[in-house]
Formats: sequence, structure tokens, C-alpha cells
Amino acid sequence: MKQQFSRFIASRCWLQDKLLLRGGLGISLLLLCGVGTASYLNTRQLAANRYWVEHTYQVLGTIQDVEDGLQNAERGRRAYRLTQDQEFLQIYRQGIQGTQASLQRLDSLTADNPRQQQRLALVNPLIKQRMRLLQQSIQLPPTATEEQAALTRQDIQMQQGIQTLLKTMEEEEQTLLQQRAQAPNIALSVTNLFNILGYGFSFALLTLIYALLEQEIRQRQRAEIAIKQYVDEVEDLYNHAPCGYHSLDAEGRLIRINDTELKWLGYDRSEVIGRLYTELLTPNSQQSFFSNFPKFVEQGWINNLEFEVKCKDGSILPVEVNATALTDAAGQYIRSRSTLVDIRERKRAETALRTSEAKFRSLSEAAPIGIFMADAQGYITYTNRRAQEIGGFSLDESLGYSWMQFIHPDDSEWMLAQWQADSVAAQGSIYNDVRFLHRNGIIRYVRIQTAPIADASDQVLLVVGTIEDITESRRVAQMKSEFVSTVSHELRTPLTAIRGALGLLAAGVYERKPEKAKRMVQVAAEQSDRLVRLINDILDFQRLESGKVQLVMQPCNAADLLQQAVETMRPSAEEHQISLSLTAAPMQVWAAPDAILQTLTNLISNAIKFSDPGGVVWVGVEMAAREPCRTGKMGEINSSSPSPPSPPSPPSPPSPPSPFVLFTVQDQGRGIPADKLEIIFEQFQQVDASDSRQRGGTGLGLAICRKIIEQHGGKIWAESALGQGSRFYFTLPIVSQVSHTDADE
Repeated sequence: MKQQFSRFIASRCWLQDKLLLRGGLGISLLLLCGVGTASYLNTRQLAANRYWVEHTYQVLGTIQDVEDGLQNAERGRRAYRLTQDQEFLQIYRQGIQGTQASLQRLDSLTADNPRQQQRLALVNPLIKQRMRLLQQSIQLPPTATEEQAALTRQDIQMQQGIQTLLKTMEEEEQTLLQQRAQAPNIALSVTNLFNILGYGFSFALLTLIYALLEQEIRQRQRAEIAIKQYVDEVEDLYNHAPCGYHSLDAEGRLIRINDTELKWLGYDRSEVIGRLYTELLTPNSQQSFFSNFPKFVEQGWINNLEFEVKCKDGSILPVEVNATALTDAAGQYIRSRSTLVDIRERKRAETALRTSEAKFRSLSEAAPIGIFMADAQGYITYTNRRAQEIGGFSLDESLGYSWMQFIHPDDSEWMLAQWQADSVAAQGSIYNDVRFLHRNGIIRYVRIQTAPIADASDQVLLVVGTIEDITESRRVAQMKSEFVSTVSHELRTPLTAIRGALGLLAAGVYERKPEKAKRMVQVAAEQSDRLVRLINDILDFQRLESGKVQLVMQPCNAADLLQQAVETMRPSAEEHQISLSLTAAPMQVWAAPDAILQTLTNLISNAIKFSDPGGVVWVGVEMAAREPCRTGKMGEINSSSPSPPSPPSPPSPPSPPSPFVLFTVQDQGRGIPADKLEIIFEQFQQVDASDSRQRGGTGLGLAICRKIIEQHGGKIWAESALGQGSRFYFTLPIVSQVSHTDADE
């Protein structure tokens, strides 16, 4: 009963103190607000006074600027009249301009002062009249002394009137300056009086409030200690809580533990009470406990700390700990209270998530297409290695919006607009033919496909997408389109000729003209042969292009291959009255003999067709002593065998391995323009479009030769000078080199 009465008396005293505290705080706040308001108003008045003082100084300075401008104009006029030097005339003009600018500024500054405006209205005409007198003096010739004297007298009268008015304006501003300079002192005195009275009374009230607060704090501390003791007494009520609960003393020994935690651990209470809690932790958790304990004692709490606890049966229980430190009145740590949450399910989920993420990352990094992820605003958060290779950027460069700098400027605007529209609509999209400015200088064409991932409310959380490099497929499609178009055109030409010739014969147009009928049959036969050659060349080229032709390599004698090719083409050479000259030394090359014979006969056939009757075609094979430098011009070759008796030329292949075997076919024909030396090796490319009709070419022979030589690991190229003939080269590896390479592998 006595304890209850004490508590009642204490509560009434506490209530009275609280009312006094609130009343004192209210009065103090009112006083401080009053002092603050008065200070604010006085501060505003001081600021206004300061502004007007500065304004007065500006007016005085501007009046002085007007006088200075007139003086500068007068000095410039006098000096110019005496010296006729244009530099003084410039000083005069600057004085006039400065005076006019100062008058405009003075008019603006005195707009609030009617009396000054009246004086300014009087001085402005005088100044303008004086400026006209000065200008007239400038324009007078130096010999007009009488006119100058008259102007000078008028100028002196104008100057006196101007100075009188400006002096009056200065005196007016000086008077205002004195008045405005004294106003801040009065306002400051009033402000100080308000501050002294207000802050003094507020300090007295705050002292009283501080005493009441100290008393309240002590009462609160006593109440908190009582509450803590009460909580300790009723702690057993939480034994069946869904979370674990225990208390440790200052030495870290268990002094209380609830039934939930005991059930998790599999111990009886008697087995753990008084035991160091760290004995129940795994070694890693013990280290974490000791490393976090100083921080826990210092700040008095710790949250979301994960421990692994050893159960009685040897299993490991992962828990999340939230602890509070209890201290005595002196602030010394005495014990702790901890709440534990079983996080086994969360750990299993985290492990599954990490496993899933690892699988995703492994699959993503090994994927043959680019993969990326972005947030709802398009901010890239992940790209795989293939996406970085396609885009030509690093991982860091691809994150955020930095990847947009690698998009072609013509594509970035429409792509960004579509991306934003698709994000608002929360739908997937496909972006075709997007161009990446790859760091290697090549534009890569890609197809980007995105799909949003939304939550239950259809809010987009993130966007996943793929990047597919379609550069090569576009190139192949374009090549196929061009090839089909060219083939259809090339096939149509001989077919049209055949159809026309046979149509004329079938219609009986040349029944009575046997010679012309025979000519039509000859045309049809020639075009049929051309059509067969064209189809055969197309089939050969397509087989080589698709890789379906497997060349069977074997050691071959280069001289024998060259001799067979020459003998094969000799009848054609004799028919065209062309001499074939062969220069060859026995050497072994690694090649498919039939394919090389086809290459040689194609090159010799071209040389024969483009040579004039009586010309010579030189054919040779030699061992090159160095890697030649490609020039595209006829020159001299450094080799182990003599050059053919023709204009010399250095070969120019793109750096084949040395040593190598070099084949040469040279003619004395019309030559090839420099801009055609590369494209003649493309399909259906000829120097002159009429050659296919006049000389029977299909436009595929050199393209087939290049495919054959490239499959041998060699190079093929041409050099020419107009009017001096052409020289074709190709290289093949020697047998010893191929054998050595195979042995190294």
C-alpha cells in the first residue's frame, strides 16, 4: 500500500512538473518569436537603409561621371584643335559617349526623386547644347580663330550653367546620404534593446526549464530501471514466442533462454544456463561474435547479425540475431538480450537463388548470342561476353546508358524513342538492322529483341534481351541477291541470242539465204557453247564457295604442271597466232594438280585472248627469295631464276610465308587499269563489258582461280601497265614447308 501511495505522489509531482515545463516552454517560445520578429523587421529596415545609402553613392558617382565625361570631351577637343591628331579626336568621342551613358544611368537612378528629375530635365538640354558647340569647334578649320573664340565664350557659359545644376544635385544627394547613414544607428539601437530584454527573460525561463528537465530525466531513468526489472520478471511469458530469445551476462554466459530456442537446439535448460554462448557457435560465427562485440557494447545494439549455432544432435542452425545491451546507471555494460530468427528456409532459398544465378551466368556467358538485362528505364545492368564482342564495348562501357554511344547516330534516336514507347506499354520489341559503331572501325548490323518482366500489377521490373549479329547474314543475303541477279542477266544474254537465231530459222526467214541461215546456226552454236561454259563456271564457283569441293593435296612437280597447262593451251595459242614461252625449274609444291591445272589454263587462256596476233605469252615458275611488296605496277622480281624477256615487275602478294613457289603468266596485251586490278577477281567482273561477247569470257574464271589458290593457302594478284601488258601471279607452299608445319602440329 505504501509503495502504491508513493507511486501516486510521484506521478502527481511529475504531472505538475510537466505542466510547468510546458508552460515555461510556451512562454519562452513566444518571447523568442517576438524577439525574432522584431529582429527580422529591424534587419529588413537595416537592409533597406543600406540599399539607399549605396543608391546615394551610385548617384553621386554617376554625377561625377557626367562631369568627367564632359572634361574628357573638352580635353580631347582642345588637343585635336592644336595637333589635328586623330587619337585626341577618339578621346573626345569617348568623352561624349561616356557623358551620354552617365546621363541615362543618372535618369534611371533618380527616377524616385522628383526634385532631382527636375534638375536633370534642366541640365540635359544644356549638356546637349554644349556637345553641339564642341562638335562645331571640332569641325572648324584651324585658321577660323574668330569663330572659335565665339564658340569658346558660349561653351564657358554652358559649362557654368551645367556645373551649377550638377553641384545642386550633389548637395541634394549629400543631404540624403547623411539622413540615410544615421537611420541604421537608430534601428540598431532599437534591435539591441529588444534582443537584450527578450533574450534575458528567455534565458531565465530556459534555466528553469533545464532544472525541470533534469528532474524529469532522473525520474525517467528510475522508471526505466523499474520497467526493465519488470520485463525480466515476466520474461517467461515469451517462452512460446515464434522466435528464440536469450540473455547473456557481462561474461557472455547464458542466464535466460526461452523454450523456442531450446527446442531448436535440442538442449534442456539446465544444460545451457551458465554456459558461454560462444561454445554453441561454429568457429566462423565465434569470430564474427568477437569482432562485433566491441561495436555492440559501444552503440548498445546490433541488428541482422547472422550466426551458425551448433545443435545437440550435431546439426547446424543458421539464425539471425538482433541484440540489445543493458547498462547500469553509470553506463557500464551488464548484460544483453537477444532475439533469434530461424533462417534455414531463407538460406535454402538464397542457395537455390545463387545456384540459379550461377547457372544463368554460365549459360549466358557460353551463349552464342548476346544477352543483356536492363531496368524499366533502359539502364543496362548486365551484358554477357558475346554482347560485348558484338557491340565492341567492355562490360563497364555497356552498363548504364553508356552503350548508346556505340549505336550509330542515325539509329540511336529512333531506337531510343521506340524503347521508351515499348517500356510504357510493357511489351517486347524487335529492333532490326541496328548499327553498332564497333571499336575496330567496322559497322556491325544486329537484331535486338527484348522482353519485359513485370510484377503482379503489370509494373515492369526489368527487361531482358538478346543481341544477334546479322552482319554476315546480311552480307551473304546481299551477295546471293547480287549473284542471282547477275547470273540471271548473264544466262539471259546467250539464251536470247540462241532463241533469236533459232526463231529466225524456224520462221523460214533465211530459207532462200543459206549463208545467213548457216551464220544463224553458227551464232546459236557459239552462244550454246558460251552458255555451257557459263553454267559450268557457275557450278564450279558455287561448289568452291560452299566448300563442297574437297581438294586432295599431294606433292606435285611445278614444272610438270606448267608444261601440261602450256601443252593444253598450245592449239588455242596457235589459232590466235600467239607464241608460248615457258621458263620452269623442277620444284615440289603441295597442291591438288587438277585444280592448279585449271587455274593455269584459265590464266593462259586469258593471256592468249587479250594478246594481239604475233604476241608472246610468258609462263614461268620460280622460288621467291623474299616476301614481295605489293605495288600494282609492272616492275622487277628478285628470285632465284631469271625473269622472262619482258618488262620486269616486282610481285606484290599480301605477305605469303617465305620461301614459297611463285607462278607467273605474262602477256603483251592492252593492259588493265589500276582501279580494276582488284575487282577483276570478283565474280562477273571484267575490264570491258564487251569482252564477254567479243572474246567469249564468262566473268567467273578469275574468281574461280582465286578460290582455288586461297584453298591452297596461297595468294593470287595481278600487275599491269596500260599498253604494256599484264602479269598474273599466284603462290603455292613448297612441300618441305608443309611437311615441317604438319610435323610441328
